[in-house]
Amino acid sequence: MKNVDRLNEESRIYLLVRGIIVPGMPLYSYLEENIAPHAEELIRIASRGDIAVAVFAANDALWRGPLLAMGWKGQPVFAMSRALAEETICTDDEVTARWVARSQAIGVVRVFFVIGERRWLVNYKPDQEVGPGRPPRYRLEPGSILVDNDEIEFPEVED
Repeated sequence: MKNVDRLNEESRIYLLVRGIIVPGMPLYSYLEENIAPHAEELIRIASRGDIAVAVFAANDALWRGPLLAMGWKGQPVFAMSRALAEETICTDDEVTARWVARSQAIGVVRVFFVIGERRWLVNYKPDQEVGPGRPPRYRLEPGSILVDNDEIEFPEVED
Protein backbone atom coordinates (compact mmCIF):
# COMPACT_ATOMS: atom_id res chain seq x y z
CA MET A 1 0.00 0.00 0.00
CA LYS A 2 1.21 3.49 -0.78
CA ASN A 3 2.44 5.73 2.02
CA VAL A 4 -0.72 7.22 3.53
CA ASP A 5 0.81 10.71 3.47
CA ARG A 6 0.80 10.53 -0.32
CA LEU A 7 -2.78 9.32 -0.60
CA ASN A 8 -5.20 11.82 -2.04
CA GLU A 9 -8.44 12.65 -0.26
CA GLU A 10 -10.43 10.22 -2.43
CA SER A 11 -8.11 7.35 -1.47
CA ARG A 12 -8.34 8.24 2.24
CA ILE A 13 -12.14 8.20 2.05
CA TYR A 14 -12.03 4.86 0.18
CA LEU A 15 -10.02 3.32 3.03
CA LEU A 16 -12.09 4.89 5.79
CA VAL A 17 -15.40 3.85 4.21
CA ARG A 18 -14.15 0.27 4.34
CA GLY A 19 -13.17 0.68 7.98
CA ILE A 20 -9.47 0.32 7.13
CA ILE A 21 -7.16 2.30 9.37
CA VAL A 22 -3.51 2.57 8.33
CA PRO A 23 -0.42 4.25 9.81
CA GLY A 24 -0.43 7.99 9.19
CA MET A 25 -4.16 8.44 9.76
CA PRO A 26 -5.03 10.36 12.95
CA LEU A 27 -7.40 7.59 14.03
CA TYR A 28 -4.57 5.03 13.75
CA SER A 29 -2.51 7.07 16.22
CA TYR A 30 -5.37 7.10 18.78
CA LEU A 31 -5.73 3.34 18.49
CA GLU A 32 -2.02 2.58 18.55
CA GLU A 33 -1.40 4.81 21.58
CA ASN A 34 -4.41 3.63 23.60
CA ILE A 35 -5.09 0.03 22.60
CA ALA A 36 -1.77 -1.55 21.60
CA PRO A 37 -0.13 -1.08 25.05
CA HIS A 38 -2.89 -3.28 26.51
CA ALA A 39 -2.60 -6.05 23.90
CA GLU A 40 -1.87 -8.87 26.37
CA GLU A 41 -4.84 -8.01 28.56
CA LEU A 42 -7.10 -7.59 25.53
CA ILE A 43 -6.07 -11.02 24.23
CA ARG A 44 -6.88 -12.59 27.63
CA ILE A 45 -10.31 -10.94 27.61
CA ALA A 46 -11.06 -12.18 24.09
CA SER A 47 -9.83 -15.70 24.89
CA ARG A 48 -12.61 -15.94 27.52
CA GLY A 49 -15.22 -14.92 24.92
CA ASP A 50 -15.79 -11.51 26.50
CA ILE A 51 -15.90 -8.10 24.84
CA ALA A 52 -12.96 -5.84 25.71
CA VAL A 53 -13.79 -2.27 26.67
CA ALA A 54 -11.07 0.39 26.46
CA VAL A 55 -11.71 3.79 28.06
CA PHE A 56 -9.55 6.86 27.46
CA ALA A 57 -10.45 10.45 28.32
CA ALA A 58 -14.14 9.60 28.20
CA ASN A 59 -16.60 12.46 28.56
CA ASP A 60 -17.63 11.91 32.17
CA ALA A 61 -21.08 13.50 31.85
CA LEU A 62 -21.96 11.31 28.87
CA TRP A 63 -20.22 8.03 29.67
CA ARG A 64 -19.94 7.66 33.48
CA GLY A 65 -23.35 6.00 33.97
CA PRO A 66 -23.15 3.67 30.96
CA LEU A 67 -19.57 2.66 31.76
CA LEU A 68 -20.43 1.90 35.39
CA ALA A 69 -23.31 -0.26 34.13
CA MET A 70 -20.79 -2.16 31.97
CA GLY A 71 -18.63 -2.93 35.01
CA TRP A 72 -16.07 -0.12 34.76
CA LYS A 73 -14.17 0.78 37.93
CA GLY A 74 -11.88 3.45 36.49
CA GLN A 75 -9.44 1.10 34.74
CA PRO A 76 -8.35 1.78 31.12
CA VAL A 77 -9.30 -1.73 29.92
CA PHE A 78 -11.84 -4.21 31.29
CA ALA A 79 -13.91 -7.21 30.25
CA MET A 80 -17.63 -7.17 29.59
CA SER A 81 -19.51 -10.43 29.15
CA ARG A 82 -21.51 -10.93 26.00
CA ALA A 83 -24.71 -11.13 28.06
CA LEU A 84 -23.98 -7.79 29.72
CA ALA A 85 -23.05 -6.29 26.35
CA GLU A 86 -26.42 -7.37 24.98
CA GLU A 87 -28.16 -5.68 27.93
CA THR A 88 -26.16 -2.43 27.82
CA ILE A 89 -24.62 -1.52 24.47
CA CYS A 90 -26.94 -3.35 22.05
CA THR A 91 -30.28 -1.91 23.12
CA ASP A 92 -31.05 0.27 20.10
CA ASP A 93 -28.12 -0.11 17.75
CA GLU A 94 -28.21 -2.91 15.17
CA VAL A 95 -24.56 -2.42 14.17
CA THR A 96 -23.35 -2.97 17.75
CA ALA A 97 -25.79 -5.86 18.23
CA ARG A 98 -24.43 -7.58 15.10
CA TRP A 99 -20.83 -6.98 16.24
CA VAL A 100 -21.46 -8.43 19.72
CA ALA A 101 -23.41 -11.45 18.39
CA ARG A 102 -20.83 -12.44 15.79
CA SER A 103 -18.49 -15.32 16.63
CA GLN A 104 -15.01 -14.28 17.69
CA ALA A 105 -12.62 -14.64 14.76
CA ILE A 106 -9.27 -16.28 15.50
CA GLY A 107 -6.60 -13.66 16.16
CA VAL A 108 -9.09 -10.76 16.31
CA VAL A 109 -9.97 -8.92 19.51
CA ARG A 110 -13.21 -6.94 19.60
CA VAL A 111 -12.71 -3.67 21.49
CA PHE A 112 -15.50 -1.28 22.46
CA PHE A 113 -13.30 1.85 22.48
CA VAL A 114 -14.61 4.93 24.30
CA ILE A 115 -12.76 8.23 23.91
CA GLY A 116 -14.19 11.67 24.53
CA GLU A 117 -17.84 11.61 23.46
CA ARG A 118 -17.34 8.86 20.89
CA ARG A 119 -17.33 5.11 20.86
CA TRP A 120 -15.72 2.99 18.21
CA LEU A 121 -16.21 -0.72 17.54
CA VAL A 122 -12.69 -1.88 16.77
CA ASN A 123 -11.63 -5.24 15.38
CA TYR A 124 -7.98 -5.45 16.46
CA LYS A 125 -5.34 -7.95 15.34
CA PRO A 126 -2.63 -7.54 17.98
CA ASP A 127 -0.22 -9.95 16.28
CA GLN A 128 -0.54 -8.34 12.83
CA GLU A 129 2.74 -6.81 11.70
CA VAL A 130 2.45 -3.33 10.28
CA GLY A 131 3.91 -2.42 6.93
CA PRO A 132 3.34 -1.96 3.22
CA GLY A 133 1.37 -4.77 1.65
CA ARG A 134 0.23 -6.17 4.99
CA PRO A 135 -3.40 -6.34 6.13
CA PRO A 136 -4.44 -3.60 8.56
CA ARG A 137 -4.01 -4.13 12.30
CA TYR A 138 -7.22 -2.24 13.04
CA ARG A 139 -10.57 -2.38 11.26
CA LEU A 140 -13.66 -0.55 12.34
CA GLU A 141 -16.96 -2.33 12.30
CA PRO A 142 -18.91 -1.15 9.24
CA GLY A 143 -21.40 1.56 10.23
CA SER A 144 -19.92 2.12 13.68
CA ILE A 145 -18.02 5.40 13.67
CA LEU A 146 -18.61 9.12 13.73
CA VAL A 147 -15.89 11.19 12.06
CA ASP A 148 -15.73 14.98 12.37
CA ASN A 149 -19.28 14.89 13.73
CA ASP A 150 -20.61 13.49 10.45
CA GLU A 151 -21.89 9.94 10.43
CA ILE A 152 -20.30 7.81 7.74
CA GLU A 153 -22.09 4.66 6.66
CA PHE A 154 -19.62 1.84 6.08
CA PRO A 155 -20.81 -0.69 3.50
CA GLU A 156 -20.35 -4.41 4.14
CA VAL A 157 -17.09 -5.49 2.55
CA GLU A 158 -16.01 -9.06 1.92
CA ASP A 159 -12.39 -9.74 2.94
